[in-house]
This record gives sequence, structure tokens and C-alpha cells, in this order.
Amino acid sequence: MIGALRRAGSAALDLLLAQDCFLCAEASGASLLCAGCRAALRPNGPSCPVCALPTPDAQICGYCLKRPPPFDASVAAFSYSHPADALLQAYKFAGRIELAGLFGHALHAAVADAGSIRPDVIVPVPLHPERLKSRGFNQAALVAQVLARAFGLPLDYRLLERIAPTAAQAGLNLRQRRRNLRGAFMAHDATGMSIALVDDVMTSGTTLTECALRLKQRGASRVSCWVVARTPPPRRQ
Repeated sequence: MIGALRRAGSAALDLLLAQDCFLCAEASGASLLCAGCRAALRPNGPSCPVCALPTPDAQICGYCLKRPPPFDASVAAFSYSHPADALLQAYKFAGRIELAGLFGHALHAAVADAGSIRPDVIVPVPLHPERLKSRGFNQAALVAQVLARAFGLPLDYRLLERIAPTAAQAGLNLRQRRRNLRGAFMAHDATGMSIALVDDVMTSGTTLTECALRLKQRGASRVSCWVVARTPPPRRQ
């Protein structure tokens, strides 16, 4: 009798939690994505351990060997291709913040699989207060919250600030992106800290480069970039 009641309760709970897949609208139970759409998410795959661009056998890419960035390592959960791109656009521009959990857990798994050095603190890439007010949330911070809980690490919102409003990076070339972000961030004392910088998408790496540079200038010993998705190199677009 007790077993039957438990099964009935479990079935009722499943019914209450049932929902349609975020992408294809098929029944997905209590998950945001059905099994098919989840399987379609493309992992970033073997990649440069510094910048996370795909490389054979996960070797450091030629660009990072010639011009090492100020950050020391990068991990991306997904390649920025369909359907990850559609999910991230809905998350960032349509306010679908329920996706933060999916992204955070996927990135947690990717970081764990990569065997990354455990940082002292997690820092989300900040938004300028004006952008934060208009958007209503910081997409990097919500993912960082999930990661901080999963790893049992502190989360610091004040170590890095965005002090200048900037134009959107989309549509700018690399030189314009660098100029656009010059002086946009300010870091506070990070002496001896190993820091994991969290962002939603790594495209040219300009934003994370600028953030890592400021943190290193304030004494950070190591900066790792943890991102939900990495855009493929231009030759693959």
C-alpha cells in the first residue's frame, strides 16, 4: 500500500513538472530540453588549453604560442553552433534566465573533465551599471552562481568592475573590439589569487583578454576563462 502511494505521488509530481522542450516543443518531462535536443548540443571538443579554439589533440594553438594572452587557460562547454547559439541568444536577449542552470551545469562538467586547476575565486565578467539596468540581469553572473555552488567556491562581484559603457561588440572587427574595450574595466587588489573568469560566449577573446590583463596588473597569479560557448575559428564559419 505504501509503495503504491509512493508511486502515485511520484507520478503526480512528474505530471506537475512536465513541460515541453525549450527548442522543439516535444515533451521533455522535467527537463528544459528533450533528449534529442540535448544530444544535439555540440561540445567544444579537443581545443587549445589556452584559448579554447579547436586544435588537433588539444595542443596549444600557434597564435597562443606566438602571442600568449594574459589569461592562462580556457574551457568552453559548447561550440557556438546550433542549437547552443539559439539557446544563448534566448538567454541573453530574451531574458530566458531559466537556461542559466543548464549552462552552469554543462560548464561545471566541462571544467571537471578538463582537469582544470581549482581557482581561489569565481568572478563573472561584469556589465556596466547602465547595461545591467536595461537588461535586468548579468548573464555571466547567473552562470557563475551555479558554478560557485557546484564547486563550493566563493563568488566575487566586486573584484572586477566595468567602469565605462561601451558599444556592443557584435559587428566590430578585432581592432575595433580592442579599441572599444580600452579602459572599460577596473580590477581591485587580486594579489596572489587564482581566478576563474566566467562569461557566456568567447568570440575574439577581447573582453576576457582585457579583464585578465586588469586582474594580472593587480596581482592575480592565474586567470582561467570559463565560458558556456566558444565561437569556431573564421575558417569554419
